[in-house]
Amino acid sequence: MTDYAESGSEGSKTWTRVVEDYRLNADGTGYYECYLLNGDKYVDAESVRDIGHLHFTTSDNIIIITGDEGSAEWKLAYADDKLMDAGDMTYARATAEHTSPTLW
Repeated sequence: MTDYAESGSEGSKTWTRVVEDYRLNADGTGYYECYLLNGDKYVDAESVRDIGHLHFTTSDNIIIITGDEGSAEWKLAYADDKLMDAGDMTYARATAEHTSPTLW
């Protein structure tokens, strides 16, 4: 997961923070989530596990992800127990606090 400051608005929705999360399962499936927040308050979700399904393969510490919706494909590098995308966004392993059902 990653958590970063990003301000934006769309219609009546305004956010100051974005939380993104990948779940990669041992069987090559997973999901991607992206939440928009205003401080700690939930505003909207751009992608959630119910619709952000994906498949992935690995090769030489590169994770190649293909979204189940359409033909989107992207890559993440894996090193030091972290993932990094082409835009230098770093994803760290989520803690127990991050995965708590009461977080949102």
